[in-house]
This record gives sequence, structure tokens and C-alpha cells, in this order.
Amino acid sequence: MYPLPEESRQRIQEILELSVDETNRKTPAYREALRSLLNANITNLAPVFATISPFVNQVSKEFLEDLSAECERAMGLTGNTLDDSVLTYVEDFLLRGHPANRWNWLTVLAYCQTPAGLDVFVRELLESPPVDSATIMKAFAPLMRKPQFDVDWLFPELFAGIHRAELAPIIFDFSNFCVREGLTSEHPASEKAAEFLILFQSLVKRMQDVEADPTAWSGDANQISKMIMDSVALIVSLCDTFSLVGYEPAVNTLQIAATIRHRRIRTEAAFTLAKLGDPGGGPGLLELVQEPVCRLRVIEYANELGISDQIPDEFVTPQALAASELALWLAQPSQMGIPPTIIELMEQQTFYWPGYDEPVDCFLLKYEYQLGENSLTNIAMTGPMVHAFSANLAHLEPAEIFSAFAGWDAEHEEIFELDMESLTTHRQTDRFKLERKMQDFGCSKIRIGLMAVFFGEILAVANCQFDDQPHIVFADGNEVDCFPVGSNPPITISEGYSIYKGRKLLAAFNA
Repeated sequence: MYPLPEESRQRIQEILELSVDETNRKTPAYREALRSLLNANITNLAPVFATISPFVNQVSKEFLEDLSAECERAMGLTGNTLDDSVLTYVEDFLLRGHPANRWNWLTVLAYCQTPAGLDVFVRELLESPPVDSATIMKAFAPLMRKPQFDVDWLFPELFAGIHRAELAPIIFDFSNFCVREGLTSEHPASEKAAEFLILFQSLVKRMQDVEADPTAWSGDANQISKMIMDSVALIVSLCDTFSLVGYEPAVNTLQIAATIRHRRIRTEAAFTLAKLGDPGGGPGLLELVQEPVCRLRVIEYANELGISDQIPDEFVTPQALAASELALWLAQPSQMGIPPTIIELMEQQTFYWPGYDEPVDCFLLKYEYQLGENSLTNIAMTGPMVHAFSANLAHLEPAEIFSAFAGWDAEHEEIFELDMESLTTHRQTDRFKLERKMQDFGCSKIRIGLMAVFFGEILAVANCQFDDQPHIVFADGNEVDCFPVGSNPPITISEGYSIYKGRKLLAAFNA
């Protein structure tokens, strides 16, 4: 640690003064001043923190949040680590931060990969962990991105957190990472494998009970769903742990797990059984390749086991792999949470796609969820990305559907929306002209909901009536087109704008 330059001291004072006013904190000048300060002193942060520390009771908790976020950003960009000189300050800032936003400091602590630094990291993580797994994983990221630590500095102490549902899978995954990266010759869980097997047995029993009667565990559907998600995550992590430890006493429970209906559990249990030499593991794994949501993972595991030649060709075609990508995406908690009942190929084409140098195979897939007497059907796309709109696109032609996905995927500084509330006089004139073109095209009851600039071209997208039916219409200086909104749920202005952008882009890239 060396003295802080006077220029940096003055900048700290300016930043502290700016941070008092919430309006100032939202300005680019404030954020740029903070970034410039940290970038200039990235290898000497202790005196920066020391200068700020006396004012910590006077500044807002939001300032500490800004400081932690920018510290994390600077460390991530430079790849620098911290030494013990920052520990007192970082821990103090963490404890004083807003409860909902203090966890960036936990990530900053992970850049201090010393015995003392990681001791503080473990203590703070275990005493009051973040409540969501994404924040916890973010805190571990520096340790995994650039590991410079001795595994004994973290384990077995970290295992004290396995009784917290949000922590346990990540702790086991991190211990498995340490083994795979060659950071330790012996798995940190080896000496505790018998204890972890008891945990595994209780989780498998819980999943069996829930399958037999979900309401016996709880009458709250949300609680049941969370319990299943937490249990599956931990079972998956423990399967990997037993595989890496080579813990054969787990085989009996793994065989039971392989009979549970949950397909992710069955996949992981079968793979672990195969790794442990159980003769039923390989065949059980290969059987699951028929399930789209399992297929990609089964193929990966079969390659690792050297049995991929036993997979029927029909399950490794581009179309079969595309269906698997979609099933995995839809099964994510942020999407539908479960895979669809049916996936069928609607259209396959090869395009030069924005952002790609070579032609890309693109798949439109029709998927259906059969929910008792009801069903939900829509069209998704895989290839350069995986996505499905909430609006139902099934009534559109494949060319328009491909355009919708291409437009949704497009980002460029010369493509941007205009603020409809503050259109200039010139833009108001453009709006009237474009609305007139829509009227001349045969549209009525026009309600323009969006105006944008597409590589210098002004366009408008609107709801309207066309042939006495609700439509979406778009117009620019050269063309007008419209299409029915459909139903369950209908297409909106947003999808109409995506179709416009995608149509233009695909035409230009594939001319």
C-alpha cells in the first residue's frame, strides 16, 4: 500500500458530495468519476477505502452499493486480486450496506484470495447468506474465474452451509469444481461422504413421497414447487460429488433415485451409477435419450462414458438436437418451468443471420403443453438463439415468424425507438405522413404505438382494422404491410416491430 495521490483524494471528495443527492447519483458524470477513481487506483484500493471510511456514517447506503458494484466491475475487467490491507474496510462496508444490496461486497471479498480474506468470505457467507442462488453464484465467480487459493482455506468450513437450501448446491458444485480444475488431489467431501449420503437419502425419500402424494408435504402449490426445485438442485450436485469421490456406498440410493419420475434426477443418477461401475447405469442413461429435455445431457454423458455409439441415429440429427435445446429452455424456471408435452418441426431453413459470419441452420418448432382438458400451443425458434414469444405466432407464414425472431435478436446503434411523448415537429410530420400511408393502404382505426429509426429510415407500427379484422401495420418511406394479430394471446406492437426489423435484416444478409 502506498499513499493516495492528491488528485485521487480530491476526486473522492467530489464523489462523496455528488452522492448525497439521488439525482446526481443517476448522472453519467457521477458514475464516470467513480469508475475513473477505481481504475486509477485498482492496485492500491486500501487507501481509497481508508479515505472513504471516516465518512461512511454520513454517506447513503446507495453510495456503498455503487462503490461495491464499480469495484467488482473494475476487478473483473483487470483480473487483479486484493490483499489483506482492504479486509477491514470491505467487511465494514458490507455490514453497513443496505440488506438487499450489500452482497456485491461479498464478491469483492472473493478477490482477496488469502487465508484471512477467504476466512472473512466464508464467515460472512455462512452467517447471513444472500437469499437467492444467482447472487451466491456471483459471489463465487472470482474464485472460479481465477483461482489463486488453497482449497484448505475454504473447506471443510464451507460445508457448514449445506443446511441452507440456497447455499447447499452451490457449495457442492464449488467443491466439485475444485477437483475438476486440479486444485486438490482429494475431494473436499471425501471425509464427509457418509454424512452427505444420509442427506442424499432423505432428499430421495422426500421426492418419492411428493410423487406419491404432493399434498401430504404441503397444501401450498408454491411451497411444493420450491421444495422440488431445491431438492432437485441438491440431488444433482450430490450425484456429481459421489461420482468424483468414487463413493460406492451411494449405489443403493442412486438406484432408487434412478426410478424417480423427475427426468433430471433420473439422468444424473444413471450417469453416476455408470461412473461408479453399476451395470444398470449405462442402459438407464441411454433410455433417456428419447426424452427431448434429457437428450443433450445424455449425449454429453454418453460421450464421456464412451457409449455414444449406442445412441440411435434418429436422436442425434440436427432436428432432434434442436428439439432438445427448446425443451431445456422451456423447462427453465424463468420460462414455463417444465418441458412441453409435444415438440414438432414446423420449418427448417439456413440463413445468413445477423451477427454470424457463416450460414446458420434455423428451426421453427411447434410445441404444445397438454394441461388436462386445456392445451397451450406456440412456435419457438432454435439455431442462432432459443426463444419463444408470449404472443401466438402460429397463424403467420414461416417467413414472417423467422423475421420476428431475427428482429427480436437484433441490436445495433443505428436501430432505435423514438420517445412518442416528445416527438419533434419534424418527427410529428413524419408520423402524419406514415399514418396517411396506412390509411391509403386500407387501414382504419389506426393507433400508432411505436416509431423508430432503422438505419436512417423512419418507421411507425400501429394497431388497426383491416378487412374489418384487428391487424398490426407498419410503414416506412417505401412500404406498408399488415398482418392479423391472431389470438391466445394476440401479436402486439412489439412483435410487429420485430417482424419489420427482421424482414429487412434477413433480406439484406441473404440477398
